[in-house]
Amino acid sequence: MKWRRYLFAWAWVLTLAVSALATAKDKDEHEGQKVDSGSFGVFMGGHRVGTETFSIYQSQNGSVIESEFKTEGAAEQAKQASELRLSGSGEIRRYDWREISPGKSQLTILPSDQAILYLTSGATGEPKMVMVTHEALIRNLDMAPAALELTPDDITLAFLPSAHIAQRIVVELIPIRCANALILVGGSCRFEFTPMKATPWRE
Repeated sequence: MKWRRYLFAWAWVLTLAVSALATAKDKDEHEGQKVDSGSFGVFMGGHRVGTETFSIYQSQNGSVIESEFKTEGAAEQAKQASELRLSGSGEIRRYDWREISPGKSQLTILPSDQAILYLTSGATGEPKMVMVTHEALIRNLDMAPAALELTPDDITLAFLPSAHIAQRIVVELIPIRCANALILVGGSCRFEFTPMKATPWRE
């Protein structure tokens, strides 16, 4: 019976040691060297309603961008955190988001996850829809600067319905990708919805 207690004790110590080494390894890979950090405020009607802080770490394995957002001046404070992991070449590895308060929601997004549903209007036939991954969407956006030559000095006016594919990709996401100022007119978030039959596209 005595040897069982010793065996259990040694197993427990070994478990703690392995866990500590794994945590230290993950921490080194995760944090690396801090290369930038800061914070900025979110204002509404001239009043500060929230603050977001961020830190950027770099290592041989890539980069990690951590951010935390919390509301201010509200009866119940909302707080959330996120972490974006990039490879050494800048490819997105994963994105983790979690709600700290008042709820406890969390979400992990991988490049292979579905991002958006493309739906044609059916101008040349029946409407068709295709699910597009985050990776495909980002690669599409990364090609845009070479074609449109947008700069941070440009201002984009978004006037189409946000559900329109041209509005979502060309008028909204590409300007954001190019660090443009984006102005959404009032009608861009509203559109007349007519239920239609859509057939999933397959090769």
